[in-house]
Amino acid sequence: MDEFLEKEYVLVDSENFEDYLIFLGISYIARKAALSLRPRQLLTKDNEGRYTLSFKSKLVNSTVSFVPGQEFDEVKPDGVKVRASIEFEGNKLIHTQTEANGRTAHHIRQFFADKMTMTTTANGFDKTAVRYFDNPHIDFHSKSLTTENILSGPLSKTRFPIPLDPLEVISRYLHRLTVPSYIVGWGEAGWCRGVVTMATRRPDAGSRRP
Repeated sequence: MDEFLEKEYVLVDSENFEDYLIFLGISYIARKAALSLRPRQLLTKDNEGRYTLSFKSKLVNSTVSFVPGQEFDEVKPDGVKVRASIEFEGNKLIHTQTEANGRTAHHIRQFFADKMTMTTTANGFDKTAVRYFDNPHIDFHSKSLTTENILSGPLSKTRFPIPLDPLEVISRYLHRLTVPSYIVGWGEAGWCRGVVTMATRRPDAGSRRP
């Protein structure tokens, strides 16, 4: 798991998250406020081996400090106190929260270099909530990118001539995109995707817009 330390992941999409908030009894106004946020999550580790999971957004900031496998008291963003534990399993961070009434929720974060998914299940909740995060700092020319890294986006069905530098793709289609948006282009490692705003800020890239 330490290979994913200091990597920031930004929320880009959700499935069934509002249904989960309804299940928790969150009010309409609070739900809409939560759904409007694009939080960032970051995992860090101190010199004593203690981890901190940070959650930052325009309205809510929170941190959870823990030692893997040890239970601790936690207060959720909605103010509910829970008994919690966090464990690592490969590239998964498994966060379990148990309320005083016995209701238990499991939040499984699965980390990759370019993305992170958070899957939530709970006793009595008949759906699975999934939140999708991207790492906006991925370099378009990173050789770790493969054809398996392709995800859907507004230009995902576009097929560009091969070979075509991803930065050329940006320069040709930038006027069609609304930030933050995603593109798929042909690079050294095959079809790959990145965040336009970060890719165009590479200090060595220069302006390649026609």
